[in-house]
Amino acid sequence: MEDLCADDPFLCPDSGHCVLSWTLGMAMIEQSLRGRVLVASVLSGHREEVPAMVVEELGCSYGILPGNVRVEVIRPSDFLITFTSSVDCSAMLD
Repeated sequence: MEDLCADDPFLCPDSGHCVLSWTLGMAMIEQSLRGRVLVASVLSGHREEVPAMVVEELGCSYGILPGNVRVEVIRPSDFLITFTSSVDCSAMLD
């Protein structure tokens, strides 16, 4: 399966329509993740960030314990950050 990204201008058709069906399973997953997941992007392209570095920075900057967060790479400069609690997640947004 090809990985398509919404921000890739070469993949945008001149015109067209797309229908995404919302399933009960998708709604349940979104509800369970609400307030506990963020997508973060690294804006400087000078060095490669790895999940362990992001976890370490979250600990230093926000006091989030490594066991309370999971960081996954979704693109080279984008991360899916999942927190065990909504308190830690919202601390990053304050």
